[in-house]
Amino acid sequence: MFWPENLEDAKQQLKDPDIKQKFGKLRQELINKPEELISSSILNNLFDKKVFIELLDHIIFYL
Repeated sequence: MFWPENLEDAKQQLKDPDIKQKFGKLRQELINKPEELISSSILNNLFDKKVFIELLDHIIFYL
């Protein structure tokens, strides 16, 4: 799901030139939140905040 080639395909489909910056903004907003647990209804998962930020770092790197 988060393989580099899948992220590239998703980026192409979105056609949003600012997508990398938007993910960076989301990352910063999460860092500033006091919660240590992140809930994602889209991913149907609970994440440790640090782990979710690592996932965002991975996504941002490949965008």
